[in-house]
Amino acid sequence: MQLDKYYSIDKDSYNFILRYKREYYDEDKGKTVTSSSESFHNTLRQAVERYYNDVVDVDQSVEELVAQISSIESQIKGINFKELRNEEI
Repeated sequence: MQLDKYYSIDKDSYNFILRYKREYYDEDKGKTVTSSSESFHNTLRQAVERYYNDVVDVDQSVEELVAQISSIESQIKGINFKELRNEEI
């Protein structure tokens, strides 16, 4: 399930997997580069908490931080979690 442009959550028989993948042009290398990572979590809640930790920018004003968190919460509310319904939220 896609959370945003770069992040998604998948599930295997043991874990929820938070995946990050971003392609961008690296001017120093003169080519398109892919940046990616995966983290494994026992529960969906842990995966979503990690997502928050990765995307929330704490070096901004309180007003901007509240707006960013509200935006993330709206994104998450719009996701169909029934795909992963057999696990804890």
